Amino acid sequence: MKFDCKKLFQEDFVAMLAPSYVIDFPANKIVGMLKKLGFTNVVEVAKGVEMANNISMEYIRSHSSQKYFISSHCPTIVALVNNRFPELAEFLMPPRSPMVEMAKFCKIEFPKSKIVFISPCYAKKNLEAKNHSELIDDVITFSELAELFKEHSIDIETDFGFQRFDVEGESAGRKFAVSGRSDSAQYLKPMLKDEEILISSDIEEILHNLKLAVGGNLSYRFFDILSCRGGCVGGLAIVSRDLPVEQRIFKVEQNS
Repeated sequence: MKFDCKKLFQEDFVAMLAPSYVIDFPANKIVGMLKKLGFTNVVEVAKGVEMANNISMEYIRSHSSQKYFISSHCPTIVALVNNRFPELAEFLMPPRSPMVEMAKFCKIEFPKSKIVFISPCYAKKNLEAKNHSELIDDVITFSELAELFKEHSIDIETDFGFQRFDVEGESAGRKFAVSGRSDSAQYLKPMLKDEEILISSDIEEILHNLKLAVGGNLSYRFFDILSCRGGCVGGLAIVSRDLPVEQRIFKVEQNS
């Protein structure tokens, strides 16, 4: 269902922006564009990456004897494990993605506001966010946001003046959109060896290793896996689908 922007002028709304937004929207204008649309506050989900990493680290530390740890950041991967590899479902880590952690933060920081996640991913909207309706009131994909800007005559060529995010993320958090670039292996090193960590956004490689994990014949213990090529930069709700993944990665890293 199409997001009704009239709501934005009836009560306070916070826009939580996923790190890959720079692929489709200008970093120096996006805050002004969203506030022109009617959002009261605009925050970076990149801030939630550090929170989610800390939770993952503590979970692994307190479950050190567990055979495998499968990251639950990607809802498509979670669905894949549950549906095709149910024997591995017990190894899915608690569903504490940067989106969820940032939503919790915003509920405290902006207690009277509704929370809207702006995402490059249909699965975040159709799968994960629905399981956290107490935190996230709505999800707008990048493609839907582009249509809303067009409908309300908000042009990227307009000079909105530089406006800072109301809550900013760190460089490492902004790189979260790129598979393996958010230093995920670094925070795990005190507990896991390099050869025990699989970082992949290659679905064939992921399927191969999950099959091996079912048989128990695998050296990997931690699976940092994402279903879209390159990571969230490959999200299917991105407008710039014709832009090569390498150029999308460059845009994200340039903004980090």
